[in-house]
Amino acid sequence: MKQYKLLLVTILMFFMTGCSSAEDQLLEQFPDYNEIIESLSSDKQKQLSSIAKENKDYTFEEVYEQNFYDENSDFLSFVIQDKAKNLQSLLKENTNIELKFPQLINDGEQLWSASYDVYVDGTKTDGNVRLVWNNSTNSYAGATVFFGENGSFTDNELLCKYVIMTGTDPFDNISESRADSIVRWCRNYNSYTVSSDFDIYIMNQNLFVFPYKF
Repeated sequence: MKQYKLLLVTILMFFMTGCSSAEDQLLEQFPDYNEIIESLSSDKQKQLSSIAKENKDYTFEEVYEQNFYDENSDFLSFVIQDKAKNLQSLLKENTNIELKFPQLINDGEQLWSASYDVYVDGTKTDGNVRLVWNNSTNSYAGATVFFGENGSFTDNELLCKYVIMTGTDPFDNISESRADSIVRWCRNYNSYTVSSDFDIYIMNQNLFVFPYKF
């Protein structure tokens, strides 16, 4: 009987430590993100912990982002993830702006967005960048930059420039010189025709990069 009780206690302790080990592992690996980690559900902690174990060189943001795309593969194509990585790389190399912690947003019917919070000098703003996928046509549907409640295009020109540089076609980037010209044009006229397929315009605190066919 005593052996049975001891075995039962051992099994219970195993499951108890197993449930907390994911959180402990994340907190040990990413101590600066304790508030976010502790706010996550145990299932989410386990998912992130598994990715972190497989990718030791990932930052917490990269672990979170990979989990986001794994969870939402039915709604977002790898094209969106590649666009995001390209944009993040451009921003990291050239600015003090970061895009972090994407959320899935339904923009209507079969339109789904990866919506990224915008950080400047490590501080979160109320702006965001959305990369949009059209599930009905299985195609990239463009991007939006929300400037924030009190923001303007002028305040966000640098961010807009690099969003524009990621291109309007899934595999066709725009050169920096052309992106600079587009930004200058938008500053004066609030819109720009990129090609026969795509148009860029500013409206209601947003920069839109959407196809005519949309």
